[in-house]
Amino acid sequence: MPLLIQNIVIVILFIFYNNCQSQTLDNDYVAIVAADKMNVFYIGLDNPITAGITGIPASQITANIVGCDATITPAEPGKYVVRAKSAGKVTMTLSGKNKDGKIITQTRDFRVQYIPDPMVSVCCENLLGSSAWHTKRGLIAELIDFDFKADFKVLSFNMKLIQNDDILTCTNKGAVFEGFCYELQQRARLNSVYIIDNIIAIGPDERLRNLGEVSFKIR
Repeated sequence: MPLLIQNIVIVILFIFYNNCQSQTLDNDYVAIVAADKMNVFYIGLDNPITAGITGIPASQITANIVGCDATITPAEPGKYVVRAKSAGKVTMTLSGKNKDGKIITQTRDFRVQYIPDPMVSVCCENLLGSSAWHTKRGLIAELIDFDFKADFKVLSFNMKLIQNDDILTCTNKGAVFEGFCYELQQRARLNSVYIIDNIIAIGPDERLRNLGEVSFKIR
């Protein structure tokens, strides 16, 4: 890419990235580092960033990162992917030589945090018929309105069935109803109440989390 065009692209990025920081390094050079999706990095995910220094070809720029056991990998000129293993703060250093051989550098700090908790669902409503409930295979844990794709796996949960004066409980391994939990699911009838709690799940950040409770009544 011609140097003039590259400079124009980087300046456009500077204008439109609300979450970027820049610093004038001398009269001719500006370094820009911008997170492409969010202004934080998430543990266990590929976090794309765009980085450049005006006046220096992208192919001649190097990027390094320290903190949170993070790594940075070039994807294409001016594009990188950051992965981190722990929460906290990372510092990215962007550097390149100008036409006079002077090294131009810029640092940028990013916060690193865990992925938010997903929502748990077994159905689309708080009330459902027994026939619809009988067809449900298990629990689903998914993120809502999150810019990254992050799959969560349900490891276990407890389920309670309340019918008249009877209260029956079970513990299930995995997301799919099995064993006694499957039997309790199939016992559903009008006005049965189900309470599912202690829902343990794990995501790409490898953090175990308790997703709380869901409950509903059979209509």
